[in-house]
Amino acid sequence: MKRISNTDASFYYADTGRTPSVVGGLLIYDQSTHGRKKVRFKEILEWIEDRLHLWAPFRQRLVKVPFDLGLPYLAEDPNFDVEFHVHHLSLPKPGDWRQLCILASRLYSRPLDLNRPLWEINVIEGLDKVEGLPKGSFALLIKLHHIVADGASAVSLLTAMHAMTDSLAPPPPPADGGVKSSALPTDSSLLMRTVPDLMRQPLKSAKSAVSLIKGELKVGKSRRESNIASAPNAPQTIFNKEVSPYRVFDACDFQLEDFKRIKRLLPVASVNDVALAVCGGAMRRYLISRNALPNQSVVAMCPINVRQTSGGVESGNQISDMSVALGSDIEDPLQRLQAIKMRTDDAKQLAALRGDDMLEHTVGLFSPAVASWFFRSAEGMKWISKVKPVCNTFVSNVPGVPFDLYFCGAQMQRSYAMAPLGDGMGIFHAITGIKENMSISVTACRDMVPDPAFYAECVRESFEEYLALCADEDGSVVYLEK
Repeated sequence: MKRISNTDASFYYADTGRTPSVVGGLLIYDQSTHGRKKVRFKEILEWIEDRLHLWAPFRQRLVKVPFDLGLPYLAEDPNFDVEFHVHHLSLPKPGDWRQLCILASRLYSRPLDLNRPLWEINVIEGLDKVEGLPKGSFALLIKLHHIVADGASAVSLLTAMHAMTDSLAPPPPPADGGVKSSALPTDSSLLMRTVPDLMRQPLKSAKSAVSLIKGELKVGKSRRESNIASAPNAPQTIFNKEVSPYRVFDACDFQLEDFKRIKRLLPVASVNDVALAVCGGAMRRYLISRNALPNQSVVAMCPINVRQTSGGVESGNQISDMSVALGSDIEDPLQRLQAIKMRTDDAKQLAALRGDDMLEHTVGLFSPAVASWFFRSAEGMKWISKVKPVCNTFVSNVPGVPFDLYFCGAQMQRSYAMAPLGDGMGIFHAITGIKENMSISVTACRDMVPDPAFYAECVRESFEEYLALCADEDGSVVYLEK
């Protein structure tokens, strides 16, 4: 049994029926690479079951301490049944991209059952008319509670679920012979475990406060000595309201090489800077179409993976974040990219000065009971949508997998990410991919973005605006003057 961290617990506290704390992935496969050219659902169940030992949360469920007096635990579920977590669906004819997005949106909107292991896989067949994919392709919509996965650990999970060849051979069995489930702990035993923590809570709160104060003092000193810009102020937008229980999803596919070409417009920029600039241009276009573009730039909160090592499959959350103005107030795309480059440099320095464990210490200021009440007060913190927003969107860039992956002998063709929303923040951009393919996915509140296909067009047009600047008719690169 493992106690979750303060950061993990924050996603448990924030989970409501309207705002489920669920991260997701929509993965598409070409089953013609399978030996028999057809992947059967029974094979998929066996494939997943053979890999359950590679990621501990597959069999773990949440165990709550009575009255939220202590942080929850993850414990082996004695009633685990893999078939409860894997579902089989099919698109109606013709089986096109729009139908897939609608189904994915509906499935993703549903909260996970917190009384069972915190994951779900939906196998979706019938992708016969999705442009660029062979007929007969199928998709996996994977849902994981944010308690057990952030973006980086979700990618590590994918490597555990897949093989790097089309071989159907199962991985080596666990050395200990497999999990031996026992009964869940009783409430009385959980309370006994919690007593020492309750006694240490004042000291833990004081340590968290000292850590946060030290970080802010470092930030203040650096601003005075190095002229680092402070975090940008976010304007009020149509995305910063109370969210509904319903989600929409869409995505655009790109080639990583094209983002690298765009990056050469400003040699000091990164591919991540380019992705932020594309998102900023998309938000500008969409807000103009709604007559809702603020004079001040929209601001993105960007999660940062703070793990010290990249190897292994590690569950849970180890993240910090930085705030970046996306240049939606700048019409010229090159000037927008240049501004974002300057802003990301400052934002990274601010995040480093505050420390990798800022979120952990912020939640750690309070006892679990107080933190739980705070997050759940006013039915899911609706009050957040009524105050000045901290950001207008999230933009998460999770490095794609640089090699082929196979699921049950079928080769992965595309990879998209889905992300949770909360009151006051109704749109999320997720950037990921596989090999040389790159995607920008958008998850949004259906009331705020009733036209997700049009928003995806805005993303595509923003990207094409940059790509058109990369070369003149002779193919020479156009550089931005410094």
